[in-house]
Amino acid sequence: MSEIFEVLTKQFGGEVLDSISQQVGLDKSQAGSILSSALPILVGAMARNTSQQGGAESLLGALQNDHDGSILDDLGGFLQNSQSGPGAGILKHVLGSRRAPVENALSKQTGVDSASIGNLLEIAAPILMGMLGKKQRESNLDAGGISDILSTGARQMSSEAPESEGLLGSLLDQDNDGDIKDDVARIGFDLLGKFLRK
Repeated sequence: MSEIFEVLTKQFGGEVLDSISQQVGLDKSQAGSILSSALPILVGAMARNTSQQGGAESLLGALQNDHDGSILDDLGGFLQNSQSGPGAGILKHVLGSRRAPVENALSKQTGVDSASIGNLLEIAAPILMGMLGKKQRESNLDAGGISDILSTGARQMSSEAPESEGLLGSLLDQDNDGDIKDDVARIGFDLLGKFLRK
């Protein structure tokens, strides 16, 4: 299991998952199901972005200046005021114009309305960035190191779920048909059990 995969399952498990589900008005199994698909999407999108020119340097700057991991020291406080957090801005950078299609596809897959999914993503994204920021600070990672962590994590997530057929390599539109609904529906990552067992 890759480091990022292991940390994600721990970070979003147990009481954190309970709190997230309460914040967005979902039961624990629903929130876990959405996160089981959404987190690989976010990691895969970040990995893809860092592979583009200037992408890794941009992410490194964001981690050093705005997401140093301190959010993890008071997750309870963040979760109580997540609406005023940086989630929307992070998703804009990570997903861009594909945020709405991602939310709609996850809604179709899980049966949860897209507004609730959007709220959950806005909570998950800052926690993910905080985790990356903490790792960057502790290991003094440069832009290449951050890119390596993300790309390795994306590959490992794919290998943990062979049925995904390497989906994370081109996560948001695998077949380049402009429609990600079919792609998201094939994610199939078995993280939900790991979340609910924490």
